[in-house]
Amino acid sequence: MFWRSTEQDHVPDRTCAVMADRCLEPSDLDAEELTRAHGALAYLKARIGNDRMRELLADDLAETTKRTEAYATQSTGWKDASFRLVLPGPDAATFHQFFLDLMKHDRELEMRAGHPDHFLNHPVEGGAQVIENLGEDGLPWYIELTFSTDQEKYTVSWDDDYPERVGAIIFNSNGTQIGTAMHEMRDTSDGMEIKFTVILPDAAPDALLHGHLRHFAVEWRNWARLAREELAEEQHSHRADAVTTR
Repeated sequence: MFWRSTEQDHVPDRTCAVMADRCLEPSDLDAEELTRAHGALAYLKARIGNDRMRELLADDLAETTKRTEAYATQSTGWKDASFRLVLPGPDAATFHQFFLDLMKHDRELEMRAGHPDHFLNHPVEGGAQVIENLGEDGLPWYIELTFSTDQEKYTVSWDDDYPERVGAIIFNSNGTQIGTAMHEMRDTSDGMEIKFTVILPDAAPDALLHGHLRHFAVEWRNWARLAREELAEEQHSHRADAVTTR
């Protein structure tokens, strides 16, 4: 581990940074650190760029490609895991369209900002090229996604209770299929619920399944937050335009 987790502390953290007669408690400082860390990562990734990022991570990507190839060749079938993420908006159809627009308009910066482990999120026709530490296993993966919701491509059935769907067939750099991912969305009374399912070769470690799900929880929460912020800005702009034209 390259950092020290506060969860390792054996005594309560009573830190107090007194600024302008206010005590900044550990949770305040954690939030500040997280904000600055996200900013620093975004800066470095943008400066490195896609081509140099591929070069920089080439050896590690080759290693994880070997691993995924072994999972595929040693497996006799597939295994899956799922979870549900409840979010305070927007509604499912609006968010689905927002996500499609991120891809359509090549908004790589916003896609990459969905998770600290995103190193490359490059949309291509019908899919995406991605470098990310998807399974939280220590090294980044290079994967190519082909988007599809055809049932025949999945070993798990789509849920009719979730009408909005995004599905991806996952390939490694050798072109070997190493998994599939299902993202299913429906409305709730005040937002939406997303059901995530990841399907991997049965020889892959179970930890990869659960690491994938935690990854999804972080990135899709952040993308939903971005959607809410941009929709709010649009609504504010429309109201302002309406006032000026009166």
